[in-house]
Amino acid sequence: VTVLALTVPVAEEIYYRGFLFPILHRKWGSPASVLVVSIWFAAIHGFQVAGDWIALPVIFGMGWILTLQRLRTGGLTAPLLTHLVYNGVMIGCAWIA
Repeated sequence: VTVLALTVPVAEEIYYRGFLFPILHRKWGSPASVLVVSIWFAAIHGFQVAGDWIALPVIFGMGWILTLQRLRTGGLTAPLLTHLVYNGVMIGCAWIA
């Protein structure tokens, strides 16, 4: 689980903010592309909430933040580091619990 939680974000960032976001941004501009990528990110993580639907807005918010970081910096470094830290904190919380 730990290995997945720390390696999958790389693939997700490449796909959502490295591939999908630039395409949508060119077509629809900033507001729509940030919104669509964030919704798509949350939707694909929906299975993780396991009935705890309050977590879905948190995942959407995380997708929003990561996509805004991509928009503001023009690169994947900031969203990737943020995603890795977030997942690391979640793993740490799970271990402690």
